[in-house]
Amino acid sequence: MFPQFSRPFRYISYPYLRVCTSKSQPSHQKNIETLSRPAVFAVPVPRHVIRKISPEGEVSTYAGAGIAGHADGPASSARFNSPINLCFDTEGNLYVSDFQNQRIRKITPAGEVSTIAGDGFVGYEDGPALQARFSYPRGICIDDQGNLCI
Repeated sequence: MFPQFSRPFRYISYPYLRVCTSKSQPSHQKNIETLSRPAVFAVPVPRHVIRKISPEGEVSTYAGAGIAGHADGPASSARFNSPINLCFDTEGNLYVSDFQNQRIRKITPAGEVSTIAGDGFVGYEDGPALQARFSYPRGICIDDQGNLCI
């Protein structure tokens, strides 16, 4: 059961659920950028999907086929492998730390999923975004200048 939210929040974490909202008031937590759309987005770990919770409490799958894997494309057929954290940019794009895939994914407002960083192998390697390597990326945020921080 999802908790009842009495006020806007920026980020909340439960043992097997990661949640961020697309509408909130400024807070001391600078690790989540949000938009004016009134919805909550959740990652039920390890379901391999991103869920959307409307203000009316309707839960729907926002992205992911529910099968572990890596596939870009339309949100309904995209595959994730243990997505763990989320954040929004000012354009309405949702960024996802795809934990087991060692990648960072982007979901556009039009519902297209793409890989924007990571080559899928564990490691610590700087370089061009799609050649970079991560070791199970967790935290993700957009800073005040619009940079994606991992």
